Amino acid sequence: MPNFYIDDQGDYAECVRKIPISGDESARDVLLLSIEKWQTIVNYLRKNRKTFSLRDGGQRTCACCIKYLNIFECVGCPIYAHTNRTFCESTPYEKYSDTDSLTNNKNLRNATSELNFLKEILKKMDKKEAENV
Repeated sequence: MPNFYIDDQGDYAECVRKIPISGDESARDVLLLSIEKWQTIVNYLRKNRKTFSLRDGGQRTCACCIKYLNIFECVGCPIYAHTNRTFCESTPYEKYSDTDSLTNNKNLRNATSELNFLKEILKKMDKKEAENV
């Protein structure tokens, strides 16, 4: 069962999180949820080629933000650990836009970049863990 879905309101759509984040999840599990969120967005944009606003839900749907964001810090966040930047600064997320002015193709390209970025962090986490075993 998917943990995210797209709520399509016709002239805009928004990514919605179905599952609660307890705070007990591992960094890897939280990152996997973030990957699932962006995969949901990418899949939706691929199927729906019209130009419209697709809001990603921001911090409300980001498992990493829900678990790790404290007012001005992202301590423990696997994205922060990778970039050493708070609020996903200098990541592909900055380029993703939920404005009506961008075409679906540009939103798809930016969402795909974010998805691939998160998958790369996961790959590095897994490699580091395997080296420590």
